[in-house]
Amino acid sequence: MNPTNDANEAGAIPPTISGDEFIEQFEERLRSAGLVEMLQVDLSATHHGVVSLDLLKVLDKANLRKGLAAHALQLLLQLADEFGTSLEVIPRNIGGPLSDEVLDAWYRRHGFESEASVDPPQPMRRAPRSPTET
Repeated sequence: MNPTNDANEAGAIPPTISGDEFIEQFEERLRSAGLVEMLQVDLSATHHGVVSLDLLKVLDKANLRKGLAAHALQLLLQLADEFGTSLEVIPRNIGGPLSDEVLDAWYRRHGFESEASVDPPQPMRRAPRSPTET
């Protein structure tokens, strides 16, 4: 079995909510945390119950390096674990201060995995974790 496959492709229990419901739940958690006005977070529901993190961006340069993106990512990871949802991301610089390599390392520190580097970049994946794994 390939460790980067999402949990559903690996035969695990499917997510307990749809991708669209997951996105709604996440948006509510961002609002509750007061992060909606400071970040742009774009998610999309993909195949087999996987949710793709398409964009995570701090909107105001004055808020850079304050942990806002990390906080949003932690909310996303907690929700994914809670509902058994696999996540994917393609780390790429879209005009921000971090290089693709730095973004790749940042997502790896948060549990995302990928195959060897290829061009074009392939999605990094994170399967949901049980409470004992987090």
